[in-house]
Amino acid sequence: MKYSISVIAIPEHLQYPRDPDDAHYVDLALACGANLIITRDNDLLDLMSDQNPEGSALRTQYPTFRIVTPPSLLHLLATRA
Repeated sequence: MKYSISVIAIPEHLQYPRDPDDAHYVDLALACGANLIITRDNDLLDLMSDQNPEGSALRTQYPTFRIVTPPSLLHLLATRA
């Protein structure tokens, strides 16, 4: 059974001047086909805000992609059961 994948070249999907290091996490998630990042990092979470232009562009291009807090994930899971 395969538990991980190796990603050699990660394309840049997001430029995020507010916190450029956070853009790498989003780029990696998208390169791997992930639709969800779970974090408590406010700069990453702000990408889901309608007032964040980089986040708006990201959500337009990847409409199923979400960044949520751990409690929000638990709520999502509970409402889908």
